[in-house]
Amino acid sequence: MPTAQVIGKLSDKQVSQFTQLKQNATQLVATLGSLELKKARIIQEIDNNEAQAQELLKFIKIQFNIADGENFQIGDDGSIYAVKDNS
Repeated sequence: MPTAQVIGKLSDKQVSQFTQLKQNATQLVATLGSLELKKARIIQEIDNNEAQAQELLKFIKIQFNIADGENFQIGDDGSIYAVKDNS
């Protein structure tokens, strides 16, 4: 088993700085973990929003007899436009 031998001593100021830096690192890691959880929740909200939008689009396609693959747009006023390829 290795043995440890004292080879010097930090000044009180160095001990204080070292302690503060360790505390800051711990705090930063905790903040990062909190942000990761928040990020995961936001990603879930985005996924839920997208699923709701897809369901609404399915309903709209049925309501207005829009075939799969047919391009359409919904205006800000709620108007639905068929988009035709002019090629």
